[in-house]
Amino acid sequence: MKTFWVRLVNLLMVVAALLGYNLIGEVREQENQAAKLSAELQAAQLTAEKKPDEQETGSFTDGEYSGEAQGFGDVIAVNVTVKNGKISAVDIISADGED
Repeated sequence: MKTFWVRLVNLLMVVAALLGYNLIGEVREQENQAAKLSAELQAAQLTAEKKPDEQETGSFTDGEYSGEAQGFGDVIAVNVTVKNGKISAVDIISADGED
């Protein structure tokens, strides 16, 4: 009879440990979901606060630039056009030996 009670107590302890572990997992999942929703809400608020007429400008100076660099086969020459602070076109002038 004593063995029965020992086994029953052990079984109850295992069940309690599993239920406690499951409860902790659920709480952590809810915290993760709350943090994710909070981050999404903050991102939406930042997007909503930006006025439609505000446009981000790039950090490049407008103009046309040319340059050369060593490629895998030979020297590559390019022209780059910048408008409104952003790269608007990249033209490859020569790329000998490149496939």
